[in-house]
Amino acid sequence: MGAPPAGISEVDWLSWPAGAREFILAQQEEMVQLRVQLTALATELAHLRERIGRSSRNSSKPPSSDGQGYPATIWLRGAPNRLTAPEGLC
Repeated sequence: MGAPPAGISEVDWLSWPAGAREFILAQQEEMVQLRVQLTALATELAHLRERIGRSSRNSSKPPSSDGQGYPATIWLRGAPNRLTAPEGLC
């Protein structure tokens, strides 16, 4: 049927009903699979969180890749806002 799980003696293991032993072994296999899946999902989550935090302001990505979630860059350099029309237009 299989070796007893860690912490259970061979004598105790063999004294349990076969159905109980099969159930415990199946549960152990499922736990192993779930741990592998949890590790993969945690890695993916960390990667996605890193990507969410990236924008053209803190990486080498072009501003066009920011999407609509980021406000447009405000340029502080250049001509100041004018309260009157430029010369020649009036």
